[in-house]
Amino acid sequence: MSTMSVLVSDSSGQELLDPSWEVARDTEDTSLQDGKNFTLEAIPFLKTGEDCINGEKLEVRAADLGTPHGKKLARTLFDNRDKIDPSWRAFCLVFTGTVGKDKAGDRRVLSLSWNGKDWYVGFRWLDRKWGGRARLMRIVN
Repeated sequence: MSTMSVLVSDSSGQELLDPSWEVARDTEDTSLQDGKNFTLEAIPFLKTGEDCINGEKLEVRAADLGTPHGKKLARTLFDNRDKIDPSWRAFCLVFTGTVGKDKAGDRRVLSLSWNGKDWYVGFRWLDRKWGGRARLMRIVN
C-alpha cells in the first residue's frame, strides 16, 4: 500500500463546496492542524465478496476505518496534487466527513479524481453504488 506525506493546507476547504448546498455533516479529524506534516494512505473499504456497497454502508465503513475526513483534507490534497502517488490515479478518493445536500435534496460528498491530465474536485452522489475504484483516505501518523 502506497502512502504520501503532505503539509496541511491553511484553507478550511469551504470554498470547495457549492454555496447552494445545505451542509448536512461536516466532521473533520482534529489532528489536521495548519502547517503540520502527515502521511496518508488510500484504503479500500469493500469486504471480501462485495462488488459494491451503498452510501449508508460507505459512511459506516468510513467511521469504522477511522477515515472521518472532509473538506479540509480534500483541499490539502488538492493543494498538494503534484505529490499524490501516481498509482492513486486509478481511484476516486472520497471524503465522507463533509456531506452536503444539493438543491434536489441529494446527498453528496467531496472527491478527488484523475481526468487523465490533472486531479479535479468532484461532488459525488453519496446514495449511489460505491465499488472498488473508490478509496477512503486515512492518516497513518
